[in-house]
Amino acid sequence: LVLPMASADEDTGAFYEDELREHGAVHVETLQIADRRDAMRPSALDAMQRATAVWFSGGDQSRIASRLVDTPLLEALVALRARGGVIGGTS
Repeated sequence: LVLPMASADEDTGAFYEDELREHGAVHVETLQIADRRDAMRPSALDAMQRATAVWFSGGDQSRIASRLVDTPLLEALVALRARGGVIGGTS
């Protein structure tokens, strides 16, 4: 699952999807979180719960915090790690 929210570049998600597929990832999708409401969407939570890995793009890291802190999506990210999922990124 690609989380490009730190980047202001709209093509960041697609770029990392391609990169991850080139390195063997089979199922890759981008989750766009433009604001805190997006982090509350059931579809976003479902995507995180299905994920086995998350990749954060580089950019303004405060954008990640402002959108995820105290949301169900952040709780799902913590649960992903607890179940053995991988979390990575740039920056």
